Amino acid sequence: MKLYGLAWAAPGWISGGFWSTDTINYLISRLGCAKQHGLTISYLGGWNVRGHDVNWYIQLRSALDSAGYGFVQIVGDDSGWSVADDMASDSAFNNAVSVIGAHYPCAGGDGGSADTCSSTTTAKNNGKPLWAAENGSLDMDSGAPALIRSIVRGYVDARMTAYLNWPLAAAIYPNLPFSTVGLATANAPWSGNYAIGEDTWATAQVTQFAQPGWTFVDSASGHLGGTESNGTYATLKSPNGSDYSTVLETTTATAAQTVDVQVRGGLSTGAVHVWATRVNSPGPATDFVHTQDITPTGGAYSLTLQPGWIYTVTTTTGRARAPPPRPPSMPTHCPTATPSTVMPPAPRPRISPTCRARSRHVRAPTGGRGSACSR
Repeated sequence: MKLYGLAWAAPGWISGGFWSTDTINYLISRLGCAKQHGLTISYLGGWNVRGHDVNWYIQLRSALDSAGYGFVQIVGDDSGWSVADDMASDSAFNNAVSVIGAHYPCAGGDGGSADTCSSTTTAKNNGKPLWAAENGSLDMDSGAPALIRSIVRGYVDARMTAYLNWPLAAAIYPNLPFSTVGLATANAPWSGNYAIGEDTWATAQVTQFAQPGWTFVDSASGHLGGTESNGTYATLKSPNGSDYSTVLETTTATAAQTVDVQVRGGLSTGAVHVWATRVNSPGPATDFVHTQDITPTGGAYSLTLQPGWIYTVTTTTGRARAPPPRPPSMPTHCPTATPSTVMPPAPRPRISPTCRARSRHVRAPTGGRGSACSR
């Protein structure tokens, strides 16, 4: 697991605004804080969806190196692809940035359909990894088709090699926005209870069949039948050049189709194992299931694909669908207090949790602002 830090803002006491030396020093101090807690931050961004300041990124790279964080890779600029244009015209800026990252680069943007994905020629020609540095905002079940399209079409259409889902899990009160987005939900996190969404199984069709160091095979990635609406496929191979996994999605297809595969280029011609998830009409019986094994003949085999599914054809073994047990959900228990001075009743704030306790409104403690507190 690798950690990636990205600032949404800076403290009010920062001098000179966000694009300042003060902010750089602040970010480096946060890296030190993470280190004290046993956490290694591998990637660091600038200012979330606020573009970039070329000189600031160059200064950040120098400061990280001087502070002993030369291993931390900078992502630029967590907005759009225009950062690649400035990198192409400024070698110092290009050298400072290790990863080009854009937010919501597929059709529909934030929470959109992701029927197609895009980057730019300049970004693709840079040679550095291209990331969907933030994507998602999708319901954990109904969002699965768009999620897998973002991953597979993200590579086929735009050569993006990473997909960062927002959020990983939604631990949000049900009366608030985004309470069902993410790969899982946990709206009573104090109980340990959680729910796994279809988004998790869609993601697993990729992540369970490749490891760090695997690379995409462009000649074995594309549109099914030459048309994107039929679905797309992307192939990754292991560092030894033998094992491979091909992920095929038919989320916008309207009819069954048969694909014919010919294995070449030194990849294994041995048996392949087929795993599948039906994302357009999800259900436990069709989540991440091992459907069949196929033995190629002369390196060739065929596979029939139904619409609305994700299929992974792989030479790897050892996969299984085994979610850990979940404790039951229960309301939180809040401490009670008997205030010395009781204020007139006031409505409970909308974001307050439901507690098994009686809350009272009291005057703020000495030194407060003279307002009421809920205890």
